[in-house]
Amino acid sequence: MPWTTPVNRATNDVVTAAQWNAQLGATGNIQYLYEGDSIYKRKSAAQSFVTTTSFVDITANPSGNMSFPIAANEVWVCEWRLNIIANAAGGSQWQVTGPASPTQVIIGGGYQVSITDGAGVGWIEDFAAASAFSTVFISVAGGLTPTTQRNGGMRFSAFIANGSNAGTVALQGAQNNATGTTSISGTGAYMIARRLRLAA
Repeated sequence: MPWTTPVNRATNDVVTAAQWNAQLGATGNIQYLYEGDSIYKRKSAAQSFVTTTSFVDITANPSGNMSFPIAANEVWVCEWRLNIIANAAGGSQWQVTGPASPTQVIIGGGYQVSITDGAGVGWIEDFAAASAFSTVFISVAGGLTPTTQRNGGMRFSAFIANGSNAGTVALQGAQNNATGTTSISGTGAYMIARRLRLAA
């Protein structure tokens, strides 16, 4: 089957075959188009985890959470970006939750480092790709748990082919150790989710 170029109908952005294959590890046999349904959310208020390892939903503006509804058999992609201040001892941990028995889930993530971390400047894709919801990503080393608190970037991306159960896909966070306070900034955090359809 020849490659069908996926296009975001809302913006007319084009994704090349090479870009798509690099993301999914496919060779053109997984072909989707953006359906045009997109959900954009952001944060306008800070959110803190205070001496707790219990997961909570990441809140969004103007109300609700960094989440989106997914119907049975739908396919979605999503990206979350956060700016956090990680307590050196408390750290942080994250997970993406969703409906039971999805057909396929691919979730990855990473964090931002600075020159003081000894790893140069940029993004490190630190977390192994998850193949199921509620897989915990722990940031206990590197750029997000230095010896002193500082700002750091965190990002997650997901490809979800849902099964027969409708539900909600949501980003959740907590401290890795119940110590001090770990905070998400009220600015610069956002979520972009897009529904896909199989190319004809």
